[in-house]
Amino acid sequence: MKKRDIMTTGEFAKATETPYQTVARWAREGLIPGAHRQDTLRGPVWVIPKSALDSFDEWKPKLGRPPNPGTKKVAKVKKRRP
Repeated sequence: MKKRDIMTTGEFAKATETPYQTVARWAREGLIPGAHRQDTLRGPVWVIPKSALDSFDEWKPKLGRPPNPGTKKVAKVKKRRP
């Protein structure tokens, strides 16, 4: 893969307007297609193919806490005062 065909987690985070920590977690969890760790003189870094950025809308993980399946949203009823 050529250098211009890959990007770092920081570059990917900036391009997708996603926090760096989130992108790093996605890479660790294997959620970014084609991302892999590469050893460098400064230590291991995650490299992400630019094709993952092109298809980001197709595979983008949902952000936020998942809903708790055991709870239902119930509307609160206000009591009237006499």
